[in-house]
Amino acid sequence: MSSVAHSSAHYGRRERKDMNITKLSMLRDKNDIDGLIKTATSYTAFFSRKKTLFIRRQAIKLLGETKDHKGINSLITLLQYSDLSEEAANALVSIGSASIKPMIAALKVKDCNPSIGRNVIGTLARLKDSAVEPLIAILKEVEMPYFRRLAVEALSEINDPKTIKPLISVLNEEIEDKKSYGEAD
Repeated sequence: MSSVAHSSAHYGRRERKDMNITKLSMLRDKNDIDGLIKTATSYTAFFSRKKTLFIRRQAIKLLGETKDHKGINSLITLLQYSDLSEEAANALVSIGSASIKPMIAALKVKDCNPSIGRNVIGTLARLKDSAVEPLIAILKEVEMPYFRRLAVEALSEINDPKTIKPLISVLNEEIEDKKSYGEAD
């Protein structure tokens, strides 16, 4: 391919990419949250996987920028996909404390996907002070040991005096459990 043809093909791709971003921005500007949610959660075979991911990531980013609560549950669902989880977590953090209750509810689902749980707890930890009480609630209310351990790790990273008693309580429970099974001295 000649350098002229190559550069014009490259320009065409960039132009189409910019056009897709512009279309998504128009959805945001029109406050078409449903359109952004559909774009973020849909896979289309019309585009390549790379282009589809790019478009979905942009839609997720724009959902976070709108700070509209309507997209929260869809964003939580997207936490299970490794190629979209970072953008979904960023969007949930952008939405802020309104996303906390739905994230906690997702953890309480009986067969919660471990990827969603791990990413929910990581996202909660990024919300720092506003997430202390919900993370403490996870210690008390969520039965999955894996999620409880992640909540302990998240709480230990947040410098808040309210975390001390719950963390000591979990430690004491661990010691008691080990004693009852004859594992501790």
